[in-house]
Amino acid sequence: MKNPIIGIVAIVLLLIVGTNDTFAQKTEIQPRGQKMTTEQRRAATLESRTQRQLDLWGKRLSLTEQQVDEIRPVLAEYITAMSDIKKNEALDDAGKKAQSAELGKAYDIKFRSFLTEEQLKVYDNYRGHRKSKAQQSK
Repeated sequence: MKNPIIGIVAIVLLLIVGTNDTFAQKTEIQPRGQKMTTEQRRAATLESRTQRQLDLWGKRLSLTEQQVDEIRPVLAEYITAMSDIKKNEALDDAGKKAQSAELGKAYDIKFRSFLTEEQLKVYDNYRGHRKSKAQQSK
């Protein structure tokens, strides 16, 4: 007698859980003909990466809205250029590393130009900490 009751309870639970919207996956299906192009996907990825970095630096350095607006195009340019270096099949690993380092130095100079003295201290402290951790891991 217990087995049929357990089976009925299990079926009822499955029906309740199966019809409950809180457990269902919500996915948006794009209508036919409205797929994103490669350039649209790349732009969306670029924007999300740029925004993620701006959010990170905004919190660490207490950036003002004006600073964020000024840094955004510089950061987007840096992320795009770094992506292009990584995708460049004509370069070997040493060439990519050299170009990345050069690009990083140029970006660092531009980025620093938007910061106040106090923000520069925090930024330099963070960068020094990251460099020491990288050297320890080698």
